[in-house]
Amino acid sequence: MPRLDNGDLEVRRWFGLDYDEKDPGKTPPVDVCTDCGYGDLATVEHPPYGEQDPPYVCADCGTPLDDYDN
Repeated sequence: MPRLDNGDLEVRRWFGLDYDEKDPGKTPPVDVCTDCGYGDLATVEHPPYGEQDPPYVCADCGTPLDDYDN
């Protein structure tokens, strides 16, 4: 599952993000695993999940993301 666009209003509402239009980098990325999904929300490119140390984790269920989630 790609990274969700934390600048998208629907993503911000769903995850309760505090988003600063003037400094979007302050808002952490929202990554979700393939099992949790969120199919219709806006997405952006992301680094390969299987190569991160510490690993990225799903913003919904907390599972570490791996190559399966790319």
